[in-house]
Amino acid sequence: MKDKEKLETFKISEICDITSSKRIYQNEYKEEGVPFYRSKEIILKHNGREIQDVLYISKRRYEEIKNKFGVPEVGDILLTSVGTLGIPYIVKKDDYFYFKDGNLTWFRNFSEKISNLYLYYWLLSDNAQGQIKSVKIGSSQSALTIKSLLNINIKLPEIKNQKKIAAILSAYDDLIENNNRRIEILEEMAETIYKEWFVHFRFPGYEKVKMVDSELGKIPEGWEVRSILDSPYFHYINESCPKYEGAKEYLATANIEGINIIKKGEWVSYSEKPSRAQKIPKVYSVWFSKMKESYKVLGFTEENQCFANRYILSSGFDGFRTSKEFFAFLYCVIKSKYFHQKRDQYCTGAVQISLTKKGLESIKIIIPSKNIILRFNEIILPMINQIIVSQQKNNCLKNIRDLLLPKLISGTIDVSDLDIKTEEKK
Repeated sequence: MKDKEKLETFKISEICDITSSKRIYQNEYKEEGVPFYRSKEIILKHNGREIQDVLYISKRRYEEIKNKFGVPEVGDILLTSVGTLGIPYIVKKDDYFYFKDGNLTWFRNFSEKISNLYLYYWLLSDNAQGQIKSVKIGSSQSALTIKSLLNINIKLPEIKNQKKIAAILSAYDDLIENNNRRIEILEEMAETIYKEWFVHFRFPGYEKVKMVDSELGKIPEGWEVRSILDSPYFHYINESCPKYEGAKEYLATANIEGINIIKKGEWVSYSEKPSRAQKIPKVYSVWFSKMKESYKVLGFTEENQCFANRYILSSGFDGFRTSKEFFAFLYCVIKSKYFHQKRDQYCTGAVQISLTKKGLESIKIIIPSKNIILRFNEIILPMINQIIVSQQKNNCLKNIRDLLLPKLISGTIDVSDLDIKTEEKK
């Protein structure tokens, strides 16, 4: 029987440099130039999500720092060090940005004993996250310091086995990244068509339609402006959570990373159900977060109803149900920038700023003619279903990767005899 590989222990400071960026002051922010990232932008990049509302610094300042001190290069790792701690990001070939000191810690100049990609996955492991939690400082806002990270211990297999482990795990991430690109393309296509038809009013046959006045400006004749609660095509869901058998997965808004991207929730029985859990998703329903600080959207069609049946949703969500014929329009309305802005405008509260039913009633939307909505649905619903299927595949890939990660990092799964093509992540 083959002996288990012995892992050698190092301090991270022995295998790479741990540093940060040069100070950038608020008066150096620009409206264009080189993107300037903080923890929240790196978390979005870690999750493969689009960054909006980007801060910039001037290209001159960036080049000055680059020439004197260096900037993140391909293969370097950044670790979130304020707020949400310990989220790593490995710099890719097409990345072009600088970052905020204190918010992010920079791992660079790796020794021959460590694979940068192995370190990236190790930072995601329970062992690393436990050590990170143990050295954090601060009570109101948690933080990591460079000094605290220097002495974190890491056990390393042979470099060839590090690369094999990294190759196995990165294969799953490559598939997830490909699916994310497909999702982004489909989302952009659906958004573009929605804007063309219902914002710019260039829908099929628009040339023959007269424009008339409304409280939201000129709209096509035959269309209406109504409260979103008064739409004839979808209806507000105001139901308590019914009794159920077995266990269901409780989702709070924090369990949603983006459009329909669900992180694992807490499995609870009906008797253990949090009192704030109030709804079970229905087929052809769209849900959105009510809290002002974040905006998340969930949509359920027949493609993901088997998953929806296992969820209960917190009271942090509001939702509408509809029929298959009107789902794409409802989904795009809730996902639109207009609805997001109006939701924020009518949010109220002192401690928790959120949207009430009264605030929701104040949101006015344009209701197109039925035949236009039906034509829109024929085009967009297949796209939404493709998005949902791709997201389901990603959830499965992430679950498999997350099951493998601790077993590979700990050496429980021996990779030494596996013939795996390895390369550094670019």
